[in-house]
Amino acid sequence: MVHPVSTHNYELRYWLATSGIDPDADATIKPFPPPTMPSNLIAGNIDGYCVGEPWNERVVMEAKGSTLVTNYDIWNNNPEKVLQSRADFVEKHPQTTQAVMKAILEAQIWLDSSWENRKEAAKILSKAQYVKAPVAVLEKSMIGTFQYLKGQESEPNPMFNVFANYYAAYPFYSHAMWFLTQMIRWGQIEQPLDLKAAVEKTYRPDLFEQAAKAVGYELPPSPWKIDGIDTYNKFMDGKVFDPNKAVEYIYSFEVTHPKMSQESLKALNSWKVETAQPPYVCPYGPAGCAELKYVVKPKS
Repeated sequence: MVHPVSTHNYELRYWLATSGIDPDADATIKPFPPPTMPSNLIAGNIDGYCVGEPWNERVVMEAKGSTLVTNYDIWNNNPEKVLQSRADFVEKHPQTTQAVMKAILEAQIWLDSSWENRKEAAKILSKAQYVKAPVAVLEKSMIGTFQYLKGQESEPNPMFNVFANYYAAYPFYSHAMWFLTQMIRWGQIEQPLDLKAAVEKTYRPDLFEQAAKAVGYELPPSPWKIDGIDTYNKFMDGKVFDPNKAVEYIYSFEVTHPKMSQESLKALNSWKVETAQPPYVCPYGPAGCAELKYVVKPKS
């Protein structure tokens, strides 16, 4: 995988543990630079890898490997990449911060506006100064399909990559808390902490709201939601993540290795938050949308 605190690490561990494999006892997980993963797999230096595109499809198209599972299979419409900055930079350069956020949001909206835009994006990304991968490989995951095996037809999945629709760009507090539960689950955080306080100090939906209003991006009803209960937001094992039951969630898994007791963690997390489920809508276009019936005009 790409880094010990990457989404890839937690997704890989979730999949292994759900399958009855202890990622710490039954496997060796190490970080590798993404572009080197295909060559290391082909050379036999590693047995497999967890990485973003196009490095999975690259090895599939060369018939040197196959994709077993995607992060969409593990957790539908899960959070992935983030825009991160130091707090002192945001405070010192508020206008620059907003300019960068608005530019990225506009790009995300453009990407979900049409499949033609996705094809154009694949051409741009193929250039040497960016990803430097064949357009045909990049398109495998960018235009609503994914190919698991060489020689088989690409399988349709319009939600494999979602950039703006279904509030994909929004920094949900509940998403941040889920990642904290996984850090505790796998022993990366060793001391009890107030999960809500940590989340609210790190994620900034207030800053996001400013940029969103400037570019016409719709906001969900709440930064807190329950994951695993909506049609297009399910975990592979059927589990539900309610931020109000975050502590119990950590200790509910058969395979889990926290370095603190449930009681000590619970003592710092007696708070309650009000959650609200966002509707499944695609205000920006058909790309990244489950069905055309969900494409609606933005309210703003």
